[in-house]
Amino acid sequence: MATQLHPLSDAWTARLRARLDSFARQEASPDRGGASLRRASVALCVGTVGGRESVVLMKRVGRGLNPGQFALPGGKRDPGESAQHTALRELEEEVGVRVTPAEVLGRLDDYVTASGFLMQPFVIAPSTAQRLVRSADEVHSVHMIAVEALTAPGTHRIAQTAEGPVEQWKLRSNLVIHAPTGAILHQFGMLANRGEVVRVGSFAQPAFTHT
Repeated sequence: MATQLHPLSDAWTARLRARLDSFARQEASPDRGGASLRRASVALCVGTVGGRESVVLMKRVGRGLNPGQFALPGGKRDPGESAQHTALRELEEEVGVRVTPAEVLGRLDDYVTASGFLMQPFVIAPSTAQRLVRSADEVHSVHMIAVEALTAPGTHRIAQTAEGPVEQWKLRSNLVIHAPTGAILHQFGMLANRGEVVRVGSFAQPAFTHT
């Protein structure tokens, strides 16, 4: 049975919008080392499931770009699209959530990925109940992560790997997320739960995210 995503309460929506309105978002240069970065957008979609404020996360299928990785709904910008339009289109295509620009609460910092993308995250709160329906071609599974879990004690850690220290976010016993997705979730969680601003653009990304 598909998960039903319900709207946030009015109080939660108002608080989140206010915090995003006052958030001094950092924009990244579209060039790196003389080469132009590819543009991408992601949708940090927030709603209520089982009475808990939650974020939509997905696991990609085991083929194509970033096979088997956990990610926020999103993808490359098509020619002629705005960054916001890309986020809304990908949210509908990948997990079946259709929203309007009025349901975009704000944006987080741009994030430059090791694979050469300038990623722009949009925080979206659907105002109507939505049934999450994954795209079988692109999405292996859809997961709901409680917003309160994003800043729970012990969630954030640094793992020592062959490539050096790598940031990790352990959201469940079997769910470990790395930057860039983990970094974006961390910035959102700190802002949503505590009203605190953290910059995450320098957080290390493991080698398997570099392609």
